[in-house]
Amino acid sequence: LHRLAEDISEILDSYTKRATYLMEDNADLQPVSESLTCGLLAIRESVDFTLKRLFEQGAFGSPFS
Repeated sequence: LHRLAEDISEILDSYTKRATYLMEDNADLQPVSESLTCGLLAIRESVDFTLKRLFEQGAFGSPFS
């Protein structure tokens, strides 16, 4: 579970950095990059929330087993 969460975080961080880079270097793409960044952050929050809820509900079994 922790590795899955780390992998998802790394992927979302990578895309967020790319969107920020695009926004800084291309004024024409700024609205698209801002929208993309907001979307990626929303996805990350949703994934974090979902994984936390699944873990709390025991969907992945006991972390100590």
